[in-house]
Amino acid sequence: MNFTKLLEQRARESSDRIGYRYLPNDHEEICLTYEQLVADAHELAVIIRRHIMPGQRVVLLYPAGLQFVRAFFACLLAGVVAVPLCKPAKQLIIAE
Repeated sequence: MNFTKLLEQRARESSDRIGYRYLPNDHEEICLTYEQLVADAHELAVIIRRHIMPGQRVVLLYPAGLQFVRAFFACLLAGVVAVPLCKPAKQLIIAE
């Protein structure tokens, strides 16, 4: 069983259970159920497939959070290689 099949199995068997929990600070909690994750990832995978061929690389430039998780699983579902990179703290401007 691969990662995407496991995720889809969890969504079928435990759709309303929390699959991911993100704690952006000490006072906030953002949750994503397995069902939400699968639905969002499939929707994004369709968009990815329109523009990128399976096997190609996709840079994921997201801050920490559930959007990254959705995009990562969408890449797996679309058959592309996810390349996660850290979002730069500051924008670098080079003047010539």
